[in-house]
Amino acid sequence: LLGDVYRCNALWLPARENYLLGLRRAEERKDSGLIQLFRSELALVDGWTGESDPAKWDVPDLPRVGIWTEVSQLIAQALFASTRDEAQATRLLDGAEAIAENFGLHEGLSDVLIARGFLAALYGEDERLLAAAAALEERVDHSGTYASWLAVLQLWAGRDLDDRSTDVHWLGGPTAAAAGWTALLSRRIAEIH
Repeated sequence: LLGDVYRCNALWLPARENYLLGLRRAEERKDSGLIQLFRSELALVDGWTGESDPAKWDVPDLPRVGIWTEVSQLIAQALFASTRDEAQATRLLDGAEAIAENFGLHEGLSDVLIARGFLAALYGEDERLLAAAAALEERVDHSGTYASWLAVLQLWAGRDLDDRSTDVHWLGGPTAAAAGWTALLSRRIAEIH
């Protein structure tokens, strides 16, 4: 849970540390479901930051215990590929969306929309970014985790984080969160070649 909170605030180091702690505890208990969950979360951190290939967290010989882990791995790969190959990133997101749609995975479909919004923001495709934000807004309520993600997409579309509902509580305040997400986007844009 702490890892998720830090990730929504673009605080990558504490997010990674909390997910790694969860992974170590899951491995000690030999809990394959939690092992996959934390590996997927770590893959998403690597996908967002682009600092290392999230594929290293996928363990093909472990039996899949949840569709969400499979969808998350595809999203992580798409985020990682986003600055290197936009078409490949789009294909990976299409695959994640198809699986999530097939299994009625609401969270997975929302996560795909967030990743599509990021891809659009990277390439300055404002209409696609706004469409992803609007679609996410239709899918989620305005409290909890997805309210934060919706605010991030709207930030990239030019809206201030402090314009959002008070249901979103940013660690360090909206200015710090906006700086973190803006810095990530700028750094990943600089990777595009």
